[in-house]
Amino acid sequence: MAKDLLLEIGTEELPSSAVYSAIEQIHKNSEKVFKNYRIGYEKIKSHGSPRRIVLYINNIEETQSPFITKVLGPFKKDSYDEEGNPTKVAIGFAKAMGVSLDQLGIEIGKKGKVVFAEKVESGKKSIDILPGILKEIILSLEFEKSMLWDFLDLKFSRPIRWVLSLFGDELINFSIDGIKSNKFTYGHRLFGKETILINNCSQYFTKLKEKLVIVDQNLRRKIILEEIKKIEERIIKDKKIEGNEIEHKKIEDKIIEKIKDKKLKVKITPKVLDEVVNLVEFPQVMICNYPEKFLKLPKEISVTAMQSHQRYFPVEDIDGNLTNLFVVAHNGFKESEYLIKEGHQRVLKARLEDASYSFHKDISINFSDRTELLKGIVYHDKLGSLYNKIKRLEELGTYLADKNDMQDLIDNLKRTVKLCKNDLTTKMVGEFPELQGVVGKIYTDSSYIITLYESSKLSGEEKIVSKAIYEHYLPIQADGDLPESKIGSIVSVVDKLDNIVGMLSIGHIPTSSQDPHALRRQASGIISIVLDIGLSFPLSDMITKNYKLYKDQIQTLSHSKKTLELSQKETVKIVKDFILDRLKAYLISLEHPSELFDDITSVSNEQIVDIVERESALFNFVKSGKFEDIIVPYERCYNLSKGEMFYPGFYPVDDKLLSHPTEIKLNDLIKTSERKIKELIDSKKYDLVLKKLSSLRPLVDKLFDDVLIMEKDINIKRNRLSLLLLCVKTYNMFCDFSKIIHFVYKK
Repeated sequence: MAKDLLLEIGTEELPSSAVYSAIEQIHKNSEKVFKNYRIGYEKIKSHGSPRRIVLYINNIEETQSPFITKVLGPFKKDSYDEEGNPTKVAIGFAKAMGVSLDQLGIEIGKKGKVVFAEKVESGKKSIDILPGILKEIILSLEFEKSMLWDFLDLKFSRPIRWVLSLFGDELINFSIDGIKSNKFTYGHRLFGKETILINNCSQYFTKLKEKLVIVDQNLRRKIILEEIKKIEERIIKDKKIEGNEIEHKKIEDKIIEKIKDKKLKVKITPKVLDEVVNLVEFPQVMICNYPEKFLKLPKEISVTAMQSHQRYFPVEDIDGNLTNLFVVAHNGFKESEYLIKEGHQRVLKARLEDASYSFHKDISINFSDRTELLKGIVYHDKLGSLYNKIKRLEELGTYLADKNDMQDLIDNLKRTVKLCKNDLTTKMVGEFPELQGVVGKIYTDSSYIITLYESSKLSGEEKIVSKAIYEHYLPIQADGDLPESKIGSIVSVVDKLDNIVGMLSIGHIPTSSQDPHALRRQASGIISIVLDIGLSFPLSDMITKNYKLYKDQIQTLSHSKKTLELSQKETVKIVKDFILDRLKAYLISLEHPSELFDDITSVSNEQIVDIVERESALFNFVKSGKFEDIIVPYERCYNLSKGEMFYPGFYPVDDKLLSHPTEIKLNDLIKTSERKIKELIDSKKYDLVLKKLSSLRPLVDKLFDDVLIMEKDINIKRNRLSLLLLCVKTYNMFCDFSKIIHFVYKK
């Protein structure tokens, strides 16, 4: 009979991110391990909470599947006589394998027909091998940050305190670095050390729920969202929550009076919800409030204080205005809800007091005056200050604007660059680093500044500048929002490129496992922005200019003898390859074969937009099924001519040595096609380029049908090979097709 399997790894309080990671890993790793051990099952489920990682597998087979091994034996001619009767050789082989003669088979080997036997090894009982399997699964879990505690050979995100393991109602008995498996688990943290006996897997979820632990993270998420929805309804309609759900303390009458006619919405940010789900084991949801005076703070600051620091959910009205209410999902008991509420309100009030103090200190200084303060902030000890950085960004931004005929933006672009890092000198960003860019936008927003206190020294900027200050940090994560303005896009690109060039030039090169400066994410950000607005610039030129700016600035620092570790040539190559690797990864993520990218970049590897446009045109042409009209004639020309490609004096084709009408026609066609293809490439009509190249096939095929290329006359032979090379050269105006000949046929 099949039985369920339960594994619970009990731990100290886990970080939310570690819970998600472990849930995903234990599911994936279990599938692999059980497959390797040939143990069948119906379904794998993985769960997690702050104190436990759980693996639950339905209907595991009680024994392994048999292991069948095919063993090759003697040749057929030695095993059977001419009449097909087995010889002593076959009889001996069958006996050695423990099978009957009827169970022998024949297959064709490398050196002829051979006899084989299938050796069947019976499976072991699952209960006998499950201890080793579960240990292997536990040890397979890896975390971004792991701890060592009593057992020096065991690493985990937090110390493991108990292990529960059952196969049906039977204990899976094993020990992992001194921690013995058992049938006991523990309930909610506030129940203390009271143990819960689990006699059978089927009891597990019910018994834990009785002790206020909801193991299924998806169910916890559902409960939180449902309770938030009920709170929204209660605030609007001021009606009591019925049933056995959590009862909330009555909100102060004065608050209800102010908001009862408004439609309110709890602001649920996916990232915050994800964290909260794994911070509680039995979610309780309640609404709290804070003093109205803090509503004078910019909304972004208050929301960040609630979300990022406290994992609270702000409450907004229908117009998106912040109210002085917030929602908390906590892990306490409802009997203590009043004290818990008071505690959360007190904590948030203190946090907002700090934010208010920082805010008022910040607005007492004109934002533009902060540029001088950047001289005192080291960007990197080998790369100068943030003030040096904005000087580089001004040069690079102006260069990029000129390259893209955006000279009308240069004045505002320079103003944006001058101010874009100023918010890093503010107390607010010191308190909330995640608000960099946001604070810069707030402190330069003219429409907001006029509402501030008389003590404010802030002066507004052009709206386009204020917006671009914020946008130049975008995207802040993979698939994040991109800048909407051209100025924000340009400053974002040059800022990220400056980071990459600087770090790589001093040898800070990301490895496969570490990228502390997030250079890969920044390279991906450059690519996304460039493709979004079609920015045009040669990578090598841009990187060279950036490198020279670094070098010139370092040399002007009289007190510094520091130099960049890599030469200009080395830096240009490594930075360019680094960005192109991310571009390749981007196209692979779209399920484009990597060979097409390599093919294109052999000819065009400077302009990001151009590379993608060429590659996309080629990808679509390959998908269309018409690509053989290019690759078949190309391969015939390439294979025959490549051996003498570099023979002295091989070019050009001598028209006087052309005698056959077909080779004369092809020569004329190639020459006219070259001009037309160049025009199409210059106008970036790559689909028409490929169509034009495919139109060459009939005459190229006819050449091979009508004309003997390898003519005895050496001059005629070489001239015809030169014609083939001219064809190859024409095809390769678009890309190096020689790199994908075998790929296309393979596909």
